[in-house]
Amino acid sequence: MDLELTELANNTLTLLQAISGVYAIALNRQTPEAPLDVAEFQFTAALGQLLLGSPRYEDREAVLAGRLDDACIVKLFRLIRLGRRLVELEAMNVDGPYTS
Repeated sequence: MDLELTELANNTLTLLQAISGVYAIALNRQTPEAPLDVAEFQFTAALGQLLLGSPRYEDREAVLAGRLDDACIVKLFRLIRLGRRLVELEAMNVDGPYTS
């Protein structure tokens, strides 16, 4: 059974995949010099909307629809921090203690 994701859900999923390094690994293995495809461009364009909302611009009003709520932003920060900590632990296992 295939479910269709909303734009917000799709952008959130893409953000989590990007944080996990899925895109970096795929680009390094296939064609590191390849330009962004349409889906990656759409995600890049929607990232500001996902995190901040859309600010007022010329004749367009500010829009909050489509942005993550504060609880999701906190969870996202925790995921990022957890990912950073896991990479730090892996680095210490391979190279010994690191300095920063």
